[in-house]
Amino acid sequence: METAHPAITPPAPLAALCGWLVPGAGYWLLGERLRAAIVGIAVVLVFAAGVLVGGIRVVDAPASLGVGAVLEKPWFIGQVLTGPVSVAAALWSNQVAQNEPDRISHSRSWEIGTLYTAVAGMLNLLAVIDATHRAASGNPDTGGSGEAAPGGAGNTGGVS
Repeated sequence: METAHPAITPPAPLAALCGWLVPGAGYWLLGERLRAAIVGIAVVLVFAAGVLVGGIRVVDAPASLGVGAVLEKPWFIGQVLTGPVSVAAALWSNQVAQNEPDRISHSRSWEIGTLYTAVAGMLNLLAVIDATHRAASGNPDTGGSGEAAPGGAGNTGGVS
């Protein structure tokens, strides 16, 4: 399967920023359309599954960006790695919290939802790191090793 590569490899910081803004966009800039779609859909679906399991209140942003406030809600660090979708979900969550301040969960669904949303962010972080490394190496197929990655354009699966 051929992948269309851009004539000019984007700068690594641009790939990282785009990968955070839209999950999978770092790969898209590198011309890896299928990988971009798979990663983007997977990250968004895992985040959405967490919100569906636990409700929007699982995305609980700290009141301020001070170190102490952020450390009181460490799961938000993982959640915010998902990108602007998590920031929008946090704003929505805070709005719901103002309307229903005493609403609490009596089951593990909030914990499971929080875990799913944080895992989505960490999955996106891995994709951002990989896309950034590929952009920095200048060759999206190799990831910087000089040899074709398994399943990459250089791997024909033993067929010549």
